[in-house]
Amino acid sequence: MEYRDFHGEIPAGEYGGGRMTIFDRGTYETEKWRDGEVIFTLHGERVSGRYVLFRTDGKNWMIHRMDPPLAGFSPMPDLVAPMLPVRAAKLPADDDAWAYELAWEGVRAVTYVSGGRPRVLGGDEKDITASYPEVREMAEALAPTECVLDGMIVAFDAGGRVSEAALRPRVRVTDSAAARRAASRVPVQYLVFDLLWVEGRATVDLPYTERRELLDALDLAGPHWVVPPHFTGGGEFARQASREQGTGGVVAKRLDSPYLPGKRTRQWLEIP
Repeated sequence: MEYRDFHGEIPAGEYGGGRMTIFDRGTYETEKWRDGEVIFTLHGERVSGRYVLFRTDGKNWMIHRMDPPLAGFSPMPDLVAPMLPVRAAKLPADDDAWAYELAWEGVRAVTYVSGGRPRVLGGDEKDITASYPEVREMAEALAPTECVLDGMIVAFDAGGRVSEAALRPRVRVTDSAAARRAASRVPVQYLVFDLLWVEGRATVDLPYTERRELLDALDLAGPHWVVPPHFTGGGEFARQASREQGTGGVVAKRLDSPYLPGKRTRQWLEIP
């Protein structure tokens, strides 16, 4: 009970050492408790339902939901193709109807996080999980949250600017052990800018503004991952920030735009 309201870091070497977060609060009812099987019902703020926890082999256990999923539940998708912007020569005239993000040069990556483990697919839908162990650290930090994230993997040059050349040695590494060694020499950042599914709920049909609110609620901030800022309106300010940081320009996204997997539409504009 001492840990009921505790969240934070427990020093290494102490009991329960590591990061501890509060995922849910509520009550439970125990229906059956015997060696090899426990049946219980959760009444939480985030999770409710009847579950069975059972031994499968030696010390291994599995958990299974026994009642039907809640209305509106959707399983994690196997594949969500990235939405793409259309190139444009100038900022949109209706500035207040758009959000602006910096256009980062790197590897587009859609990440499927489940059970504290990531599955990272590049823009060409190839599995690049082994190449970027930093994203695995992010998935471990997110556990037990399950979600599908869209973003860009980038690296920085000696001057602290995003650089395709700096990232290039990491792109070619596919062996896990070699990738860990490369990460110590050329670390990357995963810049997450969209949320496509979370905790049984597909979000692609939601407008950009709602997806960003849900993304911000995940509090993604770590040594190698972050949600970069966006600007609602103020396209010229975003372009000036892009010039100062040496990025490839800005991406303008309509505030009311859904996420259209695999589509290149004028609801997203890439402006150099």
